[in-house]
Amino acid sequence: MINWHHYSKNLPALQFVLLNIGLGIGHFIAVLSAGAFLPMLPYVAGTIGEGLAYAVWGQSNYLAAMGAAFLIARPLMKRFGARNTAIAAYLLFALSCCDVLLSTPHYTAYVVARTLQGFSAGLSIIPSLFLLMEQYKPAKHKFAIALWSFAAFTPFSVGPALGGFFTYIVGDWRVLFVVFLVLSLLVTLCIGCFIPNNPIPHQHTSVQNNKHHYYPLKSRVLGFACVFIGILCLQGIFNLGIITSFSSATDTLWIMSAVVVLAMWLFWVINSTSRHPLIELSIFKYRNYTLGLLLTCLAFMCVQAAIVQYIIRMQTIEGFTAWHVGLLFLPIFLFSKPLSVVTQHIIHRGYDPRFLASLSFLTFAITFWWIGGYMRPATWQDLLWPQFLEGAALGVFLVAMNSVTLSNVPESLQLQAVDMLNGMRTVAAGLAISISDIVWDRHVVYVRDHLLASDSGNMSRFLLQHHSTSPIDKAMLHQVQMQLVKHSGWITFNSFFQWFAIAFIIFMVAVWFINPLHLVHTNKNQDLVVESLGEEP
Repeated sequence: MINWHHYSKNLPALQFVLLNIGLGIGHFIAVLSAGAFLPMLPYVAGTIGEGLAYAVWGQSNYLAAMGAAFLIARPLMKRFGARNTAIAAYLLFALSCCDVLLSTPHYTAYVVARTLQGFSAGLSIIPSLFLLMEQYKPAKHKFAIALWSFAAFTPFSVGPALGGFFTYIVGDWRVLFVVFLVLSLLVTLCIGCFIPNNPIPHQHTSVQNNKHHYYPLKSRVLGFACVFIGILCLQGIFNLGIITSFSSATDTLWIMSAVVVLAMWLFWVINSTSRHPLIELSIFKYRNYTLGLLLTCLAFMCVQAAIVQYIIRMQTIEGFTAWHVGLLFLPIFLFSKPLSVVTQHIIHRGYDPRFLASLSFLTFAITFWWIGGYMRPATWQDLLWPQFLEGAALGVFLVAMNSVTLSNVPESLQLQAVDMLNGMRTVAAGLAISISDIVWDRHVVYVRDHLLASDSGNMSRFLLQHHSTSPIDKAMLHQVQMQLVKHSGWITFNSFFQWFAIAFIIFMVAVWFINPLHLVHTNKNQDLVVESLGEEP
């Protein structure tokens, strides 16, 4: 029996346990909302009365806003305190859940609601972790971080299964948002009741003029506003490419591109001239950080694109239900978290993280080549086995690449460096959804044209085989069309995963161009925090 008095700093045991449960639930719903939505996308498209491409906008914008929120969460926490920031984040999450439920008849309102939901989810993670650690005795911080990091890989494993359950078994994807709405309000109540509203550490009163001095926020908020607008417009450019050809919307694309350039230029001016910048650009002078950030984002884009296309196409091409597709991702959880712990232990023992990173890239390559090599249609049981290997690769990947990327960043910049890493990696995941959809649509048309080419004879052979003595009618042409859609989808699906495999072979080689230098930090608790935050989606 655990004696929670040995862990709690100030709270009674019952309140301490309830607070742990509340913050844990809050963390779970923040990260699960990203993965759980993926199996729902075909059903969401039916509910909002738009095509699948339009439903994807909500998911890509969610990740873009979530990534941007990582950049402003810590400054807000320093200004208003972790308690107030977390309460505001969960209230905004609850409000956005309500907006999603009410906005399905109005597409624009639905996209805005999902964007707000992503922003609130990203905003909640950092202050919630610090609230949890504040309630633990310093000697027990390692235990607190271990509990917190348990949810790290659930968006890739439990999330799709949870979304599939509510979509197919319960019968309405919106019920999950009702559950998230109730839970987020309970988490808010839990934080408000059990954590006292202590004075904000960065607020003090001047003895000379008796004025309050706050953590400076004005330039940081202005810089963040520019970054946020730029990220959403950049995401919007690729979202537009999903539903139309770039050549048919040149005016809109030019306007959005101009807004991106202007917003980023304004951010550069504000950030460079301010005494209190949002981002310490000096962290990019460290070669490992710059190269590691780029490689991590590219690799994570491939992982995210693979997961999204797998979940969507297994439903639209193979005919699996959202529930059965979601269940295929549960094996990822079996190896991901245990191997991440083992990887951290190995790295702490002094082993080169580049070797572990290259090993994870090789495992991803093998996994994706295996998935891309199946003869379609494949059975559900056959599709299950590569997921175990993908979970192992994912568990090693994030820990090893975080260690490589942050290896020579000074201790004073570590927290901001990991916030930037999380933010850019999550923004890249949002871009990956749209870019992979664009490439899918173009390639599947190319494959379909090839199948219909006059020199291939595929159409003629199909007609002669099935209707050699029957006149051509509409029913037969519809059957031909459905076969073309299915076969072109299978070919494109396998091609996609073979491309991902080749990309990870390139990443496996590229990681060795990063310097193996490592700094030893004196603050072990900060190292644990950085490692835990580095595993966030």
